[in-house]
Amino acid sequence: MSENNPFRQRALELLYTLQKGLQSKQDIEPEDRELIMRLEPLYQQEKEKLVRESQKRGMEIGEELAQREIAKNLLDTGMEIEQIARVTGLSLEEITKLTKN
Repeated sequence: MSENNPFRQRALELLYTLQKGLQSKQDIEPEDRELIMRLEPLYQQEKEKLVRESQKRGMEIGEELAQREIAKNLLDTGMEIEQIARVTGLSLEEITKLTKN
């Protein structure tokens, strides 16, 4: 199933549930053991993908917060909003909102 397939995530969730259920059994059949081994790399790939996405989003949020904090500090110095926009990369509208907070 391709990564863009809308059913991929749900299918993986069902497979992981099956994997956990099979692992909890006392006597695992050889074919069940093989299925568990085949599912493990899929699980690891998905887990790593989610971690990377979370880290990326966290960095984006951190950068946005840093830009706003810099803009607030520059506003306190009396710098013009247009100059602050050039320095921080924020829009004039975003900086204007900061003046109201």
